[in-house]
Amino acid sequence: MVDMNVLRHVAGLALLVMTISAQSRIAEAKVKPSFRADLKEFGYIGGQGPAEYSSLGFLSDDLLLVAINQEVIGGVEPPSTLVVFGLSKKQALRKAVMTIVKSARSVALLTNGNFLVASASDVRLCSPDLRCEKSFPTKAGVPLDSHSLKLLNQADSVVLRVDDVSADGTRTVSSELSTTTWYSILHPLNGIDETTRNFRRITVYDNQSRRSLLSLHYNPKNHLVGPALSPNGKKLAIFREGWLEVYDLP
Repeated sequence: MVDMNVLRHVAGLALLVMTISAQSRIAEAKVKPSFRADLKEFGYIGGQGPAEYSSLGFLSDDLLLVAINQEVIGGVEPPSTLVVFGLSKKQALRKAVMTIVKSARSVALLTNGNFLVASASDVRLCSPDLRCEKSFPTKAGVPLDSHSLKLLNQADSVVLRVDDVSADGTRTVSSELSTTTWYSILHPLNGIDETTRNFRRITVYDNQSRRSLLSLHYNPKNHLVGPALSPNGKKLAIFREGWLEVYDLP
């Protein structure tokens, strides 16, 4: 026999979740990206199948680099593609297919506007026009972080760009993953045999006032890429369901 109190409790939770979701959609509807690009046009594979190693980051306040880097388990390995977008022109400026290792932090942006790409044979230094004319020994490996960069020969001048803080340190972007109550009700084994988190909140803060400049929330659908803040702290780039979205900040 079904316990009516349990049913009422579940129904109450469902109503609360739907109300909050509706309010969230209304609030977020007022926030529109200044630029969107469908990354499927550049070879991105949607859905839950591929393992995700894609990344995005600002080469400058106007240039945004997207690395489409996915792995299909047991399938044909998709090529990795780098795309540079010009935000003032709101279009892709150039793209190139490259060999990129299928691992996290396989692409690293530098403060001088260049970036590093790791493959199975070397780590290449590339420019915003997607030319890679210099390589380093593979012993640095991945992930490309501050520790591994110390192992690169002639890499004393290589400084990583920080994606979540503006260059002057006045603005910060945070990204939080969680599971909604409704999702937990429908997936009672979540946390035991499921790892998907269905709620992501991205917030940009002014560090002096601690005021929120922008807040976004959505279902990442297991594609956990980004976000990235421009060096001047005026633009936020996120990756949502195979789309690149860029937001202007006050």
